[in-house]
Amino acid sequence: MHAIKRQRNVSAKALTALSIILVLAVFRHISRANSFVSTDGEDSSSQELGGRRSLFFRASRHTPPVKRCIPKVSSVPPTLTTEKGAVGDIKRITADWEHISAYVNSCDFQSKQNASNAVSKTRGIVIPSAGHAMFAHTWVVVTILRETLGCSLPIEIVYNGQEELDGDLAERLKMMTNVTLVDASLITLPSHHRPMNWTQSFGQAKYVHATGYSFKAYVLAFVTKFDEVLVLDSDNLPLQNPEALFDSPQYLKKGSSFWPDWWQRSRTQQIPFFLDVDPFAYTTFGLQAPWEISDHPMTATESGTMMLDRRRHADVMEFIWLLNSHPEVTFAWMHGDKDSYRLAFHLANKSSDFAQVPTPPGQALDAHPGNMPFYRHTGMVQHDWNGVMAFLHRTSTAKFNPDQQTWRHLDYVTSPLTHRQAEIVVNNGDGWQLGQLNMEFEKYCCGLTDFEAHKLAAVREEFLQSQTGCSIHECSIPQTADGLPVMAFPPEIAFALTNATEVIHQMDELYAIMQQAKRRR
Repeated sequence: MHAIKRQRNVSAKALTALSIILVLAVFRHISRANSFVSTDGEDSSSQELGGRRSLFFRASRHTPPVKRCIPKVSSVPPTLTTEKGAVGDIKRITADWEHISAYVNSCDFQSKQNASNAVSKTRGIVIPSAGHAMFAHTWVVVTILRETLGCSLPIEIVYNGQEELDGDLAERLKMMTNVTLVDASLITLPSHHRPMNWTQSFGQAKYVHATGYSFKAYVLAFVTKFDEVLVLDSDNLPLQNPEALFDSPQYLKKGSSFWPDWWQRSRTQQIPFFLDVDPFAYTTFGLQAPWEISDHPMTATESGTMMLDRRRHADVMEFIWLLNSHPEVTFAWMHGDKDSYRLAFHLANKSSDFAQVPTPPGQALDAHPGNMPFYRHTGMVQHDWNGVMAFLHRTSTAKFNPDQQTWRHLDYVTSPLTHRQAEIVVNNGDGWQLGQLNMEFEKYCCGLTDFEAHKLAAVREEFLQSQTGCSIHECSIPQTADGLPVMAFPPEIAFALTNATEVIHQMDELYAIMQQAKRRR
């Protein structure tokens, strides 16, 4: 009997030992497997510590999948089809899209990102400029940034070849503190993009021509050296020091700030056709148009002002240039470059990082008194993230030209205009009414904003409240500009929260200096 009990005890101990051996084997296997899939960021001590954890904890732990890069992607863009027409154009842009998509997921791209992240970021302002009129605007903008607004950010002024450089104004700009002139035609395009040819026209199967709307995208993607950049059109005048915009919570969270146009797109509401965005801009790349998947309308983008963290969104920049390097396709889908930036964020799978200021633009007006007063469009007034006026962008024929005898002054500023208000009251300076294409051309001639059209718009009293801190009744401020139903106030009231009135006065003084210099030539 005792012998049988001893045998059973030995068997039990053997089974226990065997079980321990098996458990240790499984433990070692799991530890080695976990060490194999650990990320590069884990050091050896953390891996060793992980190998000592309990089997229960290890088995229940969720290990996130490791994003692996593509080991090797051709640095040469795909051979482009020579097929002509719309079919050939679509084949070219989709082939480039597939190539760029592979590149931004490549190990080469990720290693470049890792290297750049080791260096501190730089901030600055970039102003694309070309020709005498645009350089005149640029000189006014830079002078006001430095002398009136006290902005100390470094500034790059980018032009496209010596033929577009205004020598006299360039010398004035070079004398300003921390201002650099950059010739974009000397910049080498990365080899994974189609080669650049500065003399070829649009539609070439082999070359890219970075002029017009494409030039701004090229400057943003490849020319500027700033990591975080504010891009301004040369005729876009800051009304407050833009340095604070880089520290706004919205920008810091998303790494981008864009500004709205007046127009909105929804399932049932289209933008005026010449400014509309074709759904093919999204469906060509297997995406659904934003206004088709949301109950909220999509507000179009106005690209006279843009802010981007280029390092954080290096992949987005690749797609920005992809879209703008095929103008024969994308500019048929949309009006120039302005809505290509939102699409680029979608192509990079970062649509949630596209941040756009919610306040619609106001309209700057040049007033002509008389029995039948009329108001000419002087530009669009953009706001910051707090709703305070921040930029005056002289659009259309409101641009200053030193060769002309006069320029449009800023006599009134309207409240932010809704989509419907903009369709009614915003008049293009070339002589046709935006959003009112069915009306007679003669009725809306000469670039004037029609007084009767203003009567159809609604009052936005909250604008006065936000700008002055009191209601229209408390402040006893009448609706100026001859009773326009759209709130419109002179600069000293409209700019009550900023020193923009001083900016406007200096703007007029500098324009006068430019014209006097022109007459002396």
